[in-house]
This record gives sequence, structure tokens and C-alpha cells, in this order.
Amino acid sequence: MIKPDRHKVGNLLKTFREERGLTQGAIASCIGVSVPYLSDLERGNRTFSAQRLSSIAEALHLNTKEVCDLFSSAGCLPPRVVEKILLTPKVWLRFL
Repeated sequence: MIKPDRHKVGNLLKTFREERGLTQGAIASCIGVSVPYLSDLERGNRTFSAQRLSSIAEALHLNTKEVCDLFSSAGCLPPRVVEKILLTPKVWLRFL
């Protein structure tokens, strides 16, 4: 199992959120968590589950590459799986 890098995941979440012009409040409300909780995630001060990352990815409308970056940074997807997903995204999207 790949060890997650909470700070890298947090930085990615913040970058994706800011690129879309969304506030922490908007995302927190959408996924049912508090703003302080989301802030802690973005700063790498909280652990996370794959399910929580999935709900954030959905709220942010991430594309296939962004989802792969996020989940591989979180240790949820090994690099070889990410490579396969990016080569054939339509096949794999139904599993994410």
C-alpha cells in the first residue's frame, strides 16, 4: 500500500477548489462537513477516506486526470493503475 501524502492531497484539493472559484464554505456545504474540517484537509492536518475524497472530487467536478492525481497522491491508486486509467479513461470512469 502506498502511504498517503496528506499535505500533497490538501494542496491539490485547495488548488482544484481555487481554480474553480469555489469557497471552502461552498464545498463543505456540498459534501456535508464543516468549513474547519475542510480547511484542515487542505492544510494536511486531517486524515481522509477514499469515500471522502470521492465526494470532494464529485463536488469539484474533477476531470479524469485530476481524479487520478488526487487518488494517487492519497495512496488510493498505485501508479500502474493510474497509467492504465489515463490510457483508457472511458473504460475506467465507471469504477471511480
